[in-house]
Amino acid sequence: MASLSSCSNGACRCSVREQRRTDAEAIGGLLDEDPWVFEQGARPGWFVASDGDRVIGVIQCADVGRGLARISVPVLLAAYRGRGLEAWMVQRAAEYAETNGFHSAEMDADRSLAESRKALEDRYWVLDGQVWKRVFFTPKSDEYDEQWD
Repeated sequence: MASLSSCSNGACRCSVREQRRTDAEAIGGLLDEDPWVFEQGARPGWFVASDGDRVIGVIQCADVGRGLARISVPVLLAAYRGRGLEAWMVQRAAEYAETNGFHSAEMDADRSLAESRKALEDRYWVLDGQVWKRVFFTPKSDEYDEQWD
């Protein structure tokens, strides 16, 4: 289970972690979808933001083919929006994409991410029209092998 450090607000014990079966009802409520599919078990590429045990947000990373990952716009409860959690959730989904063999990722440039622009750019995301794009940097194998010789 991956979790990032807690958020800077002392009242919030937030983390971003992999989705669990017990999160199904909360995810269904956030996405306005039937939670049944989430009750069947953890789904690869799905992450939740939580404040303690309470699920406050959800994000997904999906394979769209040819090494490209599609990251959904983070969905957060209204009380948690604009605190920087959006960029944090995107970063966790991007780490998943990078460590699972994707060479790049894209995400819609939704209005809800406007306040996160600098934080996303600091994390190597580039705004290209209506899409945020991120290319993952992997050292060429020749350079990597030479470092260990």
